[in-house]
Amino acid sequence: MITNLIPLINKPNLNDFTTNSLYRTLWEDEHISKGMLESHLGKR
Repeated sequence: MITNLIPLINKPNLNDFTTNSLYRTLWEDEHISKGMLESHLGKR
């Protein structure tokens, strides 16, 4: 059981996230990225 949890507590590799299709969808789509940026900057 504990061996199944080890991968879940390890810090993810940053490169795995930045090349991910979800990342690309969120930040490269003009409409979505505008909303994400406003949300991160607290303008909503």
